[in-house]
Amino acid sequence: GDAGIYIGNSPNADFRIRYNTAFADLWGILVRDASIGDVTDNVLHDSCSGLVFLNSGTSTGVHNWRASHNIVAHNDKFCSAEEAELPFSLTGVGILIGGGDHIVLRDNMVFTNQPGGEPSLINDVPLAGGIVVVSTANVSVFPGFYGGLAEHNLIVNNAVLDNQPFDLVYDGQGSGNHFVSNNCETSLPSGLCR
Repeated sequence: GDAGIYIGNSPNADFRIRYNTAFADLWGILVRDASIGDVTDNVLHDSCSGLVFLNSGTSTGVHNWRASHNIVAHNDKFCSAEEAELPFSLTGVGILIGGGDHIVLRDNMVFTNQPGGEPSLINDVPLAGGIVVVSTANVSVFPGFYGGLAEHNLIVNNAVLDNQPFDLVYDGQGSGNHFVSNNCETSLPSGLCR
Protein backbone atom coordinates (compact mmCIF):
# COMPACT_ATOMS: atom_id res chain seq x y z
CA GLY A 1 0.00 0.00 0.00
CA ASP A 2 0.93 3.65 -0.10
CA ALA A 3 0.16 5.79 2.95
CA GLY A 4 -2.12 4.95 5.82
CA ILE A 5 -2.88 8.68 6.03
CA TYR A 6 -1.77 11.24 3.45
CA ILE A 7 -1.92 15.00 3.13
CA GLY A 8 -0.13 16.70 0.24
CA ASN A 9 0.14 19.80 -1.92
CA SER A 10 -1.59 21.91 0.74
CA PRO A 11 0.38 25.09 1.46
CA ASN A 12 -2.12 26.24 4.11
CA ALA A 13 -3.41 22.91 5.37
CA ASP A 14 -4.09 23.90 9.00
CA PHE A 15 -4.81 20.20 9.50
CA ARG A 16 -4.97 17.88 12.50
CA ILE A 17 -4.18 14.16 12.37
CA ARG A 18 -5.18 12.63 15.70
CA TYR A 19 -6.15 9.29 17.31
CA ASN A 20 -5.32 7.06 14.34
CA THR A 21 -3.55 3.74 13.94
CA ALA A 22 -1.64 2.96 10.74
CA PHE A 23 0.29 -0.20 9.92
CA ALA A 24 1.44 -2.36 6.97
CA ASP A 25 1.96 0.71 4.74
CA LEU A 26 4.75 2.28 2.70
CA TRP A 27 4.29 5.42 4.82
CA GLY A 28 2.22 5.28 8.04
CA ILE A 29 1.49 9.00 7.80
CA LEU A 30 2.89 11.03 4.89
CA VAL A 31 2.80 14.82 5.02
CA ARG A 32 4.16 15.95 1.63
CA ASP A 33 4.48 19.57 0.54
CA ALA A 34 1.86 20.65 3.08
CA SER A 35 2.12 23.20 5.87
CA ILE A 36 0.64 24.06 9.24
CA GLY A 37 -0.81 21.34 11.42
CA ASP A 38 -0.58 18.85 14.26
CA VAL A 39 0.06 15.11 14.30
CA THR A 40 -0.88 13.91 17.77
CA ASP A 41 -1.74 10.71 19.65
CA ASN A 42 -1.32 8.33 16.71
CA VAL A 43 0.06 4.78 16.73
CA LEU A 44 2.22 3.97 13.69
CA HIS A 45 3.74 0.49 13.49
CA ASP A 46 4.94 -2.31 11.22
CA SER A 47 5.27 -0.24 8.03
CA CYS A 48 8.32 0.75 5.97
CA SER A 49 8.19 4.22 7.57
CA GLY A 50 6.11 5.62 10.41
CA LEU A 51 5.68 9.41 10.18
CA VAL A 52 7.22 11.30 7.25
CA PHE A 53 7.38 15.04 6.56
CA LEU A 54 8.63 15.32 2.97
CA ASN A 55 9.55 18.37 0.90
CA SER A 56 9.60 17.18 -2.72
CA GLY A 57 9.79 20.69 -4.17
CA THR A 58 6.41 20.66 -5.92
CA SER A 59 4.90 23.36 -3.69
CA THR A 60 6.00 25.66 -0.88
CA GLY A 61 7.66 22.88 1.11
CA VAL A 62 6.63 21.22 4.36
CA HIS A 63 6.75 23.47 7.41
CA ASN A 64 5.09 24.60 10.63
CA TRP A 65 4.00 21.18 11.90
CA ARG A 66 4.01 19.84 15.44
CA ALA A 67 4.11 16.09 16.12
CA SER A 68 3.64 15.00 19.71
CA HIS A 69 2.54 12.04 21.82
CA ASN A 70 2.76 9.60 18.91
CA ILE A 71 3.91 6.00 19.31
CA VAL A 72 6.09 5.00 16.35
CA ALA A 73 7.39 1.46 16.65
CA HIS A 74 8.68 -1.56 14.75
CA ASN A 75 8.57 0.00 11.29
CA ASP A 76 10.89 -2.60 9.80
CA LYS A 77 9.22 -3.63 6.55
CA PHE A 78 11.36 -3.22 3.44
CA CYS A 79 9.96 -1.25 0.49
CA SER A 80 12.44 -1.12 -2.38
CA ALA A 81 12.88 2.02 -4.47
CA GLU A 82 11.59 0.12 -7.51
CA GLU A 83 8.43 -1.17 -5.86
CA ALA A 84 7.72 2.20 -4.19
CA GLU A 85 8.58 4.15 -7.39
CA LEU A 86 10.88 6.42 -5.37
CA PRO A 87 14.52 7.48 -5.71
CA PHE A 88 15.21 5.71 -2.39
CA SER A 89 14.14 2.60 -0.51
CA LEU A 90 12.15 2.90 2.70
CA THR A 91 12.81 0.65 5.67
CA GLY A 92 13.35 1.08 9.39
CA VAL A 93 12.25 4.73 9.44
CA GLY A 94 10.47 5.90 12.58
CA ILE A 95 10.03 9.64 12.00
CA LEU A 96 11.58 11.44 9.02
CA ILE A 97 11.94 15.15 8.41
CA GLY A 98 13.02 15.25 4.77
CA GLY A 99 13.73 18.85 3.77
CA GLY A 100 11.16 20.25 6.21
CA ASP A 101 11.44 23.41 8.27
CA HIS A 102 9.96 24.71 11.50
CA ILE A 103 8.77 21.25 12.54
CA VAL A 104 8.61 20.36 16.24
CA LEU A 105 8.87 16.72 17.32
CA ARG A 106 8.05 16.62 21.05
CA ASP A 107 7.18 13.85 23.54
CA ASN A 108 6.97 11.03 21.00
CA MET A 109 7.86 7.40 21.75
CA VAL A 110 9.98 5.99 18.90
CA PHE A 111 11.08 2.38 19.50
CA THR A 112 12.63 -0.57 17.61
CA ASN A 113 12.48 0.84 14.09
CA GLN A 114 15.05 -1.33 12.32
CA PRO A 115 15.76 -1.86 8.62
CA GLY A 116 14.41 -5.04 7.05
CA GLY A 117 16.87 -4.63 4.16
CA GLU A 118 19.69 -2.35 3.05
CA PRO A 119 18.68 1.30 3.71
CA SER A 120 19.35 3.96 1.10
CA LEU A 121 21.82 6.76 1.76
CA ILE A 122 20.83 10.41 1.50
CA ASN A 123 23.67 12.92 1.86
CA ASP A 124 25.90 10.06 3.08
CA VAL A 125 23.70 9.11 6.04
CA PRO A 126 21.36 6.10 6.22
CA LEU A 127 17.69 6.72 5.52
CA ALA A 128 16.77 4.59 8.54
CA GLY A 129 16.61 4.98 12.31
CA GLY A 130 14.40 6.35 15.03
CA ILE A 131 14.28 10.04 14.05
CA VAL A 132 15.98 11.03 10.78
CA VAL A 133 16.55 14.66 9.69
CA VAL A 134 17.94 15.13 6.16
CA SER A 135 17.99 17.64 3.34
CA THR A 136 16.10 16.73 0.16
CA ALA A 137 17.70 19.50 -1.94
CA ASN A 138 19.42 16.81 -4.05
CA VAL A 139 16.48 14.38 -4.07
CA SER A 140 14.04 14.29 -6.98
CA VAL A 141 10.85 12.40 -6.09
CA PHE A 142 9.08 13.88 -9.13
CA PRO A 143 11.02 14.56 -12.37
CA GLY A 144 12.31 18.12 -12.51
CA PHE A 145 11.54 18.91 -8.86
CA TYR A 146 13.93 18.92 -5.90
CA GLY A 147 13.20 19.39 -2.19
CA GLY A 148 15.07 21.68 0.18
CA LEU A 149 17.20 21.92 3.29
CA ALA A 150 15.95 20.72 6.65
CA GLU A 151 16.09 23.89 8.77
CA HIS A 152 14.89 25.28 12.10
CA ASN A 153 13.48 21.97 13.37
CA LEU A 154 13.24 21.12 17.06
CA ILE A 155 13.50 17.52 18.25
CA VAL A 156 12.87 17.64 22.01
CA ASN A 157 11.92 15.31 24.90
CA ASN A 158 11.35 12.24 22.73
CA ALA A 159 12.03 8.67 23.89
CA VAL A 160 13.99 7.18 20.98
CA LEU A 161 15.37 3.74 21.83
CA ASP A 162 16.44 0.43 20.26
CA ASN A 163 16.39 1.80 16.71
CA GLN A 164 18.88 0.76 14.02
CA PRO A 165 21.28 1.84 12.70
CA PHE A 166 20.90 4.81 15.11
CA ASP A 167 18.26 6.37 17.33
CA LEU A 168 18.90 9.85 15.87
CA VAL A 169 20.27 10.53 12.37
CA TYR A 170 21.13 14.02 11.06
CA ASP A 171 22.97 14.80 7.82
CA GLY A 172 24.30 18.12 9.20
CA GLN A 173 22.88 20.13 6.31
CA GLY A 174 20.59 23.09 6.89
CA SER A 175 20.77 25.37 9.91
CA GLY A 176 18.92 25.86 13.17
CA ASN A 177 18.14 22.18 13.79
CA HIS A 178 18.18 21.36 17.51
CA PHE A 179 18.16 17.99 19.30
CA VAL A 180 17.37 18.65 22.98
CA SER A 181 16.75 16.35 25.97
CA ASN A 182 15.91 13.23 23.99
CA ASN A 183 16.14 9.89 25.78
CA CYS A 184 18.28 7.95 23.30
CA GLU A 185 21.51 5.95 23.14
CA THR A 186 22.97 6.23 19.63
CA SER A 187 23.24 9.02 17.08
CA LEU A 188 24.88 9.99 13.82
CA PRO A 189 26.76 12.22 14.28
CA SER A 190 27.60 11.21 17.83
CA GLY A 191 26.66 13.55 20.67
CA LEU A 192 23.00 14.22 19.79
CA CYS A 193 21.77 12.08 22.72
CA ARG A 194 22.21 14.19 25.86
